[in-house]
Amino acid sequence: MVKCNFKENLKKEEVRLGSTSNGNSKRQVVVESNEELISLYKSFSEKIKATNGASMSELKKYGFKYSSTVLLRRFGNWKTVKELSGFTFKLGSLYSKEDIIKALLLARTEKGRRLSQSEINKNKELPSLETILKFFKTTKISKVWDELEQNLEKTTTEGKIYSLEEIKDLLYKQYCLKGSTLTISEIEALTKQGILPGKTTIYRHFKTYKIKEIWKIILEEKSTHE
Repeated sequence: MVKCNFKENLKKEEVRLGSTSNGNSKRQVVVESNEELISLYKSFSEKIKATNGASMSELKKYGFKYSSTVLLRRFGNWKTVKELSGFTFKLGSLYSKEDIIKALLLARTEKGRRLSQSEINKNKELPSLETILKFFKTTKISKVWDELEQNLEKTTTEGKIYSLEEIKDLLYKQYCLKGSTLTISEIEALTKQGILPGKTTIYRHFKTYKIKEIWKIILEEKSTHE
């Protein structure tokens, strides 16, 4: 049996995942005025060489002081943020291609098949069809799905059926062995060894493609049993 020092590991994860010991998320305290926030955003965009302003995913990827949620709460929408900063708001600037790929794969696993053009347009969790086609530089959604499916993971656990509880237990076991949460690349390595299910299976069961949210769910649940 694997011995898990849960409380010690949880303290580390509270810092990494931004949660408190009672499971609540820490709110960011914003002291800047509207003008100062816009100035921060403009300076950050210049620093990472985002010529038309940093996207939401770039704020997270390159370590902006605040999350995009802070800017959205303050200014109402992303269009206002971009325009107040002197940038042009363009269709699709809310997303990176990586964001779109993850969202499409999650929708595909939930549906069990490709989504049609009309289903994509009706799905509020997805970018518009126009945005998707623009990022993939095509006019046909079938070509988008072809590209995505060619790159879908091939795993030694393909075909095995997992329950949500089984996945939680398997991930928690690896958490205990490592002493901290696993990254997606670490999960993929264990998938190839037949130890863990594939990431798309994990995303589907937890109904999110954000690995930090998945670990929060697992650790908060385990904390109630300690």
